[in-house]
Amino acid sequence: MQGQLVGASMVSTSMGLGMLMVQTRGGVEQYLVPPARLKQVPGNQVHVVLTVTPNLRHVRSVGVMGQRMVPRVDPPVPPVMTRLQQLPLITPIALAVAAIVGDDAVALSPIPNQPVHAGLAVVAGTALAAAVYGVSTFLQRRLMKEVQAQLPKN
Repeated sequence: MQGQLVGASMVSTSMGLGMLMVQTRGGVEQYLVPPARLKQVPGNQVHVVLTVTPNLRHVRSVGVMGQRMVPRVDPPVPPVMTRLQQLPLITPIALAVAAIVGDDAVALSPIPNQPVHAGLAVVAGTALAAAVYGVSTFLQRRLMKEVQAQLPKN
């Protein structure tokens, strides 16, 4: 894949990967790039050749054609982006812990009727997991609004 370099950033929605934007015949496309490959990309608009994994948009190699005159200066990563990248890792852990704590809390309670006891354990685990999911969704939406507010307006 080849085209005109539009922009490059060390920050993307995938943890540990940067992003490269390239103008191709089909329009502007975004690709995920490992930081080691991103260091090869200059700051000026040059023609780039990318080797990309099929269907993943993950760059295996970057070739720069033309002059590499301007070094690329990355702005500091906003803290909201770091939190947004960590959210997909933290949410499943919190969901599992909430479901286990809800089940165990009811399991340790002295309820003599076994079917009622089992039903309450399932309800408690599900309720806590649903609460964690709701909080996670709320946080994700709030963080996305913060990110959108930091983008330049056209």
